[in-house]
Amino acid sequence: MTPDGRFRLAQVGAGPDPDLYLAACVENRYLAHVLLAERDPARRERLTRRWGIIKHATVNWRELLADDTVDLVLVAGPPEERATVATEALAAGKHVILDAPPALSLDDFDRLLAAASSGPARLFVSLPQLMHPAIRRAQQLVAAGEIGEVFFGQATAMVGAAEEGGSPDPWLEVAFHAVSVLQRFLGPAQAASADRRARSDRPSAGGVVLQHAHGAMSTLTLCQAPGNRTVHERRLVGTQGMLLIRDDPEDELPLLGLRGEEVIPIPVRVPLRVQPWNVSQMVDHFVDCLRTGKEAEVTLDEARAALATVLALRESAASGRRITLAGPPG
Repeated sequence: MTPDGRFRLAQVGAGPDPDLYLAACVENRYLAHVLLAERDPARRERLTRRWGIIKHATVNWRELLADDTVDLVLVAGPPEERATVATEALAAGKHVILDAPPALSLDDFDRLLAAASSGPARLFVSLPQLMHPAIRRAQQLVAAGEIGEVFFGQATAMVGAAEEGGSPDPWLEVAFHAVSVLQRFLGPAQAASADRRARSDRPSAGGVVLQHAHGAMSTLTLCQAPGNRTVHERRLVGTQGMLLIRDDPEDELPLLGLRGEEVIPIPVRVPLRVQPWNVSQMVDHFVDCLRTGKEAEVTLDEARAALATVLALRESAASGRRITLAGPPG
């Protein structure tokens, strides 16, 4: 840390939206500067020129892990590399914030969890959607019993068609975030079934059915839509009412209560640029956890459960079978 108590952060990989985390770093008063590792020279140059918080940029991420001044590593590179980078960062004594999905196999993630448990450095998995004001308010209402016991959840993700080429597996990444929200209200999935329809002459779509504990169920629909935005909508059904949660930045009613024939707008203040705000709030929370020693709201257990679910969905879509999920090891 710097003499004034600020962390020095290394960011490995710029991610699909390279400005999100850098903007969050600029806004956090406890982050002194950023060292960036990015293999794309054009992107590396553009980001260094735009963001003054970047004090050094390199193509070699291991160079940053060997830097004794680095306290915290934000891993936002390709999903297939994240677990390796994070494991080596923890071994080097660096705290880690890991973008989601955190790995492409449970074995890789479990090895990462073992590395995190064997030393003083802390591991966090970033799930910014859980910071959305409407989702946080819905959690409060559900905890207070406002809609009774939640027994069914429904999520729809309209994936911007222009984003399809932006990731080697955008369906995995979008499903991960959608599943993480559903399991916040219904608990980890115990079984998963998925069906993805794709044809070369039209946008692709997919449907998911998840079984949770105590007979609860949820469904998830992913489909491509015109434009370059991804918009989520969720519905929670309880024994005494329903909640409808929407995160379209242009939606003036992001949270609605439904009880019988009555529709109840629930006031929620949502920033105009809500996705950057979500990311900034997530980074602020993790940095605060490091400063104070408190536990993170996003647990490693729920990150693992979400990963297990999306991997089961991918297997189900490929095989046509319903996949039963095992619990965490041990």
